[in-house]
Amino acid sequence: MNEIEDNSAEKTNTLKRKIELDSEDELIRQYVFEKKKKSPEPESKNKKEKEVTLDNEQTNKNQEKENVNVKTPDSESKKETSKFIGKNKLVQGKLTFKTLEQKSLNCKKEKAKMLDENKTENIIETEISSDEFKIENYLKDPEWKQLLDDEFNKKYFIEINQKIKPGYDKGINRPPKELVFNALNTTKLNDIKVVVIGQDPYHNDGQAHGLSFSVPVGKALPPSLKNIFTELKSDIPDFKRDEKLGGCLQKWAERGVFLLNAFLTVEAHKAGSHSKFGWDIFTDRVIKVISEKNSGCAFMLWGNFAQKKESLIDKKRHKVLKCAHPSPFSVTRFYGSKCFSQANEYLKSIGKDPIDWNLI
Repeated sequence: MNEIEDNSAEKTNTLKRKIELDSEDELIRQYVFEKKKKSPEPESKNKKEKEVTLDNEQTNKNQEKENVNVKTPDSESKKETSKFIGKNKLVQGKLTFKTLEQKSLNCKKEKAKMLDENKTENIIETEISSDEFKIENYLKDPEWKQLLDDEFNKKYFIEINQKIKPGYDKGINRPPKELVFNALNTTKLNDIKVVVIGQDPYHNDGQAHGLSFSVPVGKALPPSLKNIFTELKSDIPDFKRDEKLGGCLQKWAERGVFLLNAFLTVEAHKAGSHSKFGWDIFTDRVIKVISEKNSGCAFMLWGNFAQKKESLIDKKRHKVLKCAHPSPFSVTRFYGSKCFSQANEYLKSIGKDPIDWNLI
């Protein structure tokens, strides 16, 4: 009885092995077919080598099947066993192909992600590169920098940087980058006693250095500055000026005279060329800060342009002095304004030291 059971078990195992070989054979054929259909070999040599390998595998499997020398159980049992094993193999085959397809899809997604990350890095690098020029980096005074920090992140100021960068790259903008904020870097907020508002910097070579109406030592006097000195001599009889200093008003700035242009840059030899860049938004904010944070300042508004800034000034806290512009076109109305002596009288009236207007 045990011998019969052993023989039966052996026959069943042998049959299963044979069916497995048949199923594996079919799966190999399916795999080769799918492989050829999806990814045909570009080179005939490699293709032939693979076909030879598959033929060898097929021959070995056929030999293994022929060496199996057993009697099969009844046809019904064989049919059920074949059905079960075949279905199992097909399911495994489908899962294998699905797994391969899923892996392929995941690989594509991963590559796409890597490409996107690479693009993002390139964009970030480009943005960093384009942001290297920041004119606000030349504002060195820590108090002014803190008070105006919000302005630098606003759209209009970002656009200012974009607009003035090409001119500075070409070397055609005035003043030099380092002197754009000369007025703010020289005169601290709490030291301001007098504010003189100009329009835009001198546009001829070597004239502009970040202070309204002022030119560096050694430069010829512009017409407006000549007229200012003429009025000073008339207004303050003791006024003295060292000819060696020329038209440099740096000493005034160090004594509390805030020499602010409404537009802080200009293209060489093109007056008013940066007047639409947005600088007036920034300098209006500067005037408001002075009006709000300081007190007892004399604002000299020369000409119609400067006088439009009057609305930014709290006249309960400050003195506004208005007169014509000192340019040759309106100088006759500027003469006799006595704005310098009036400023000093106001400062003394509120207990502040007057400005020393001498340039010696």
